[in-house]
Amino acid sequence: MIPMTVVNTKGFDLPQTGDNGVWRYSVYGILLMAASAAVVIVLVTRRKKSAQSK
Repeated sequence: MIPMTVVNTKGFDLPQTGDNGVWRYSVYGILLMAASAAVVIVLVTRRKKSAQSK
């Protein structure tokens, strides 16, 4: 056996890994969904206007 000393400290620290990336992907995803919804709305309204003018 190898002699070892363990120091027990009160509380804990979690590593701060990936926090910025998670928020960034969430924001990009929401913006992408909003942009695609806007494109669909524009295309649908254009088709309705062109069908009404014929």
